[in-house]
Amino acid sequence: MAKMVLSGFAGLSHVSESFKRIQQEYGDDAAFTYLAATSDGFHVTPYGFCTTSFAVNPCVRHLKCFHRCKRYVPSGLPEHRITLEQLRGKLSAMREKAAAKPANSIGRKNQIAHADELIAGVDAALSAQPGAVVFPNGTDYSDPEKGLFA
Repeated sequence: MAKMVLSGFAGLSHVSESFKRIQQEYGDDAAFTYLAATSDGFHVTPYGFCTTSFAVNPCVRHLKCFHRCKRYVPSGLPEHRITLEQLRGKLSAMREKAAAKPANSIGRKNQIAHADELIAGVDAALSAQPGAVVFPNGTDYSDPEKGLFA
């Protein structure tokens, strides 16, 4: 993880941004201590990289990284691109099937909207540069939802 942060490959990831902020405010020792403590916050997914610590919080999106997750970073690896392209094909088929239903079918409108949203996320992932955060203003799913049980 340190090599990725220092080389700039994990450039806009939350780990990299936090490391740089801590380094500026508290110095190298504190920044590297932070990095050592959060180094488990890097995972390879079928779609790229995730900078969430699964040891602290499991993925609440069940690896639906392409659904506007702030922690998702594309890898640029061919196998991840192939997985995204295959997923896009499946989502498009799902959308077409929903659109083929009669207009007054229960849930049709929601199914189409959901498919469009996921397809847009996959398209964003496919067009993003490797190492760049796809959804910098996306949702940080590692934070518990506020007010969910309050």
